[in-house]
Amino acid sequence: MKIYSIGADYEACKTFTLPMSDVLLAYKNQIPMKQLLDFPKHNLALTDVWKRMEASFESISDITQSETIPDITTWVTGTLVLSEKAKQLLTCLEGHGEYLPINTPDGEYWIFNCLEVLPADEKQSKRTVEQGQVLDVEKIEFSDDAVKNVCIFKTDYDGFRSTFCTSTLKEEISKNQLSGLTFNTSLGSPNYV
Repeated sequence: MKIYSIGADYEACKTFTLPMSDVLLAYKNQIPMKQLLDFPKHNLALTDVWKRMEASFESISDITQSETIPDITTWVTGTLVLSEKAKQLLTCLEGHGEYLPINTPDGEYWIFNCLEVLPADEKQSKRTVEQGQVLDVEKIEFSDDAVKNVCIFKTDYDGFRSTFCTSTLKEEISKNQLSGLTFNTSLGSPNYV
């Protein structure tokens, strides 16, 4: 099965903006700051404490070429941001994470916090690790058995730097003509720059 690294299409659509400082202020007494800052790395579920927050979509100067609000985009690693339409259409996401409601001037959106963590095929992958930190990922692959029942996931092999999907999610997005994401088949370090 084909695996892709998911990215935001910053040229064709505005970018989702929710400052991490707002999140830290909202949960400073409930979740330790270090865990909250790296909640995808800690695979931290937030549904039980989540408070509906305010966010927006902004253009990136000299990059964004349109005023299009995306149907689906990214926020921090391990998350997607979905319009109500995208949430309803992308049924393959169910069971692989949680939906956190967000208010925007463009309507209600949902942060999808991916909680699916899969191991890389270490025999087919190559990385550099120093003092327990992933410094570089030259190549990363996943076994067909590992990904056969998922459409979205993250991995500790790359230090939780990317969000990955299978062709199942990519095809659902294409079939439903949802805007806002890019898909890269090169899963090594160039994606981390």
